[in-house]
Amino acid sequence: MSKVKLVSVAVLCFAATCSCEFVDLRQFPDPEDAEDVVLSLEDVARVLSKLPLGDEQLQEVHDAVSSSSSNGYDEEYMLTDLLEAPGSGVGEAVTRAPLADGGHSYTRPIRDLLKEYLDLNMSTATKAVGGMTCEKYLEALSSSGLQIYWPESGNWDGAEMPTITWDPADGSLVNTGFRLGEGGMEEVEVDEKYAAQHPVWVINSNDDSAFRTLQTIRRDNPEWMGEGGLLTIGSPASENADGQAVAKAGGAAVTRAGGDGSAPLRSLVLKSLTMKEHGDTWFCGASEYFVKIGAMESFRASTEAELKLYNPQITDFMVVARRKMLGEPIECNVLLVSDWTDQLESCAFMIVEDDGGTRSSWTCEGKVMVQSKSYGFSVNLPINARDDIIWRGSLSSRYFEAKRDEPVSFGTVELVFEFEEK
Repeated sequence: MSKVKLVSVAVLCFAATCSCEFVDLRQFPDPEDAEDVVLSLEDVARVLSKLPLGDEQLQEVHDAVSSSSSNGYDEEYMLTDLLEAPGSGVGEAVTRAPLADGGHSYTRPIRDLLKEYLDLNMSTATKAVGGMTCEKYLEALSSSGLQIYWPESGNWDGAEMPTITWDPADGSLVNTGFRLGEGGMEEVEVDEKYAAQHPVWVINSNDDSAFRTLQTIRRDNPEWMGEGGLLTIGSPASENADGQAVAKAGGAAVTRAGGDGSAPLRSLVLKSLTMKEHGDTWFCGASEYFVKIGAMESFRASTEAELKLYNPQITDFMVVARRKMLGEPIECNVLLVSDWTDQLESCAFMIVEDDGGTRSSWTCEGKVMVQSKSYGFSVNLPINARDDIIWRGSLSSRYFEAKRDEPVSFGTVELVFEFEEK
């Protein structure tokens, strides 16, 4: 098989998990504040449990998690939103300013209660650490990436006070919770069954807010829709300063070199994704699956010289599978490759569960045909040292044909692909 070096092309799908127990609050504006100040998730939970929460504050959190959920994210309320745009969920289009136009208005949002509590109760010892003030504490908390996760928030009766707990980050399924009520605060054991029967706020780390869901893509860009608004077309992925793939949704970028493009259009679509196992404990919430596919869009090269004119195109997006979605197909209807030609033989495919660690890569190949001769293109897929590789290999055009419109297992997920022809 001849080989031509080209840009990376891949299909990548992984579930991100929560793994942070402590938030490092050492990054303050002033050099003299660079002391080691570490705030545990338990501390945040304890602080929230001591606030005089009432109906308005509970509604604020419920507004936020409901908004996040409707935007395709987990039932989550990021602390940066709590402090800068009260009641706003992830993916909600708001100006980050107090009571911004289009935002939410509360007489006493939780941030006000939090400021009052910190002003009155920050200990002398805490204030002595780098001279940290309430304002700097809140600034660090806002940038911490922490959030309130409210499982089964849709079952809330609108009255019961929450039990506040945190992610123990040690694989435990049970943790201490602080239950609020008229008689004060009491400690209770909290597990997933308890959280299904009572309102529970879990303090954990956010994993998905930096990425776009299909719901937000479709809402904000109706011109990218296919028939009936069911199809979403993605653009090539970009990379951040650390070389990590970043989800980037947009219009399809198709290279058409050689050929007149008159062949029947044949598009590869991901119809659905089914989560067969949870990626982590219930304290971490949903599993975020990042799906990435790259291929030679509209590939019709007739010579090796024309082959070099083509660049693989990558479509990427995120699907959030909330815990109650276990075993249920999540409808996607996402256009993966807009023009899959007979010359495209295979693409690389890998599924990993992202757990961080040192950055490395896996090299694999895809194939295309030019005048009955097979040409390979090299692919370097970035992975982390602690990532769990669920499945990796090469998937052929014949495989997609044979498995079209039926569930196919890839480790802990099931995918349904389909070729749509016109």
